[in-house]
Amino acid sequence: MATANGFIASASINPSRFVAITSSEPGYVQQATVSLRHFGVSQKGTYYAPGTAADTGLAGVAGKAVAVHQDGEIALLKLGGTVAYGDLLTSDASGQGVAVTASPALQYIGAIALHDGSSGEFINVKVKCFEAVTA
Repeated sequence: MATANGFIASASINPSRFVAITSSEPGYVQQATVSLRHFGVSQKGTYYAPGTAADTGLAGVAGKAVAVHQDGEIALLKLGGTVAYGDLLTSDASGQGVAVTASPALQYIGAIALHDGSSGEFINVKVKCFEAVTA
């Protein structure tokens, strides 16, 4: 099966959200949450053409191709909180970007903010996935 860049959605994925690898299915990704290792950012567009009867507003539809921006790429990310230029970003419960807070616990980082922004806004980020202790 030909896919956008080799990835298939294992479940619904919203546009411009952090995604994680689905451990049980090679080549599959899912919308990230706080506890999942970030792998990239989903495409900004929807899977089905906007304005059509089939349009669900989703970037990833279960079993269908989804484009994923990976390390080093610039992507559009929806924010779940206020961030500043240069902030390290992680995922909230719905895959939206939030600023990393100081913590002695290991955190999953998914991107670096390239603009200031507030909850609900979309900003450009540089995808950079790694784990870090920030305290």
